[in-house]
Amino acid sequence: PQQRIYSIIHELQNRQDSDGGFGDRPGYHATPYDSYWAIMALDFTGNFPDPAKGRAVAYLLNEQSSVGGWQHNDIDSIYLSARIAQLLTVYSSQHMGVPEALAKAQVFLSTLENAPSRELFEQCSSLSALSISAASTNINNLADRIAASQSSDGSWQQDVFTNNYCSI
Repeated sequence: PQQRIYSIIHELQNRQDSDGGFGDRPGYHATPYDSYWAIMALDFTGNFPDPAKGRAVAYLLNEQSSVGGWQHNDIDSIYLSARIAQLLTVYSSQHMGVPEALAKAQVFLSTLENAPSRELFEQCSSLSALSISAASTNINNLADRIAASQSSDGSWQQDVFTNNYCSI
């Protein structure tokens, strides 16, 4: 089993493109979505050398859209942007450009505070990312709206994935 784990780690490391990002498969174009998950996995295993990590962070910074989010399927994704912002928070003191990217992401995510038409899952993802940010933002309205949408059985939409995000 241990050999299989190292084999998978090695395969994942080999998927890093020259631009620092990761693609879905070897030779595939890197995407912020695939790169986020690859970085998370490699960080979790402790098998992500600093030079490779630095290139991956640089890739994410380069892929941030002008409005502050990260795109998935050619659309600025609230979920992906919240996840990447949370990830980059860890690197804010280690890599140049990260604090500025987080500030842009915070602006993008905080615009949701006054957008009740967004999916509850997206609102919870946004709140999760904004709540760990070092910068201050008024997120009380968003938090109150999420709390008010909790069902009497304690769940949010009786959906385990949404419950995971909304209960954080």
